[in-house]
Amino acid sequence: MLLQSPRPARIVMWHGGRQWDGASEIRPGRKGGTEQGPGIYCTNHYLAARRYAKEGGQVRKLELEPRLLLESAALPLCTVEKFVLDNTPKRVHKQLIGELRTACSESELRKRILIGAAPHCPAEAILNLCVKAELAHGARGLALATLFIVHGIDASLQRINGDEVWGVIFNPACIKSNTSVAVDEVEEAHYQLPDPLKSLE
Repeated sequence: MLLQSPRPARIVMWHGGRQWDGASEIRPGRKGGTEQGPGIYCTNHYLAARRYAKEGGQVRKLELEPRLLLESAALPLCTVEKFVLDNTPKRVHKQLIGELRTACSESELRKRILIGAAPHCPAEAILNLCVKAELAHGARGLALATLFIVHGIDASLQRINGDEVWGVIFNPACIKSNTSVAVDEVEEAHYQLPDPLKSLE
């Protein structure tokens, strides 16, 4: 059961990448290219997005309405353990499950949305462990994104440094607006969009 809570306000971010034709979708990431997990990456800093667009790419302005953010949710320990058993190599099962159980016992969950039956662990625990073990790319990365989506978790937000926030979108359906923006259309005053994490405090 998913406990009810107010949804995050609409979040506006920049995305820089290759040409984007048609509907947005999650594509399998390459090894070493999913350091924040599987999904569509975005930032509140325009210049950072422009660097990722590179030659021939484009910057897009995204408006998001995620149901839940990864950092605000906790998943049933049994669910993430099953994910490990079904989607990771047998050689890492013992280590990953042990670390998940440690995260479950050591985490403060009072401010989290608790999904399903107890005991719970922070939703980002399985993401962080898979990224660390280089298991968040390719088909495993898509399976991880699906795990989050089916439990109502559409995106993640993390402060990288200072006032820059990175977002990872697991569920493209939470993108409510997706607009290509030319360089000369962006005023310097809009290079840095509002900090989405401050609106959640």
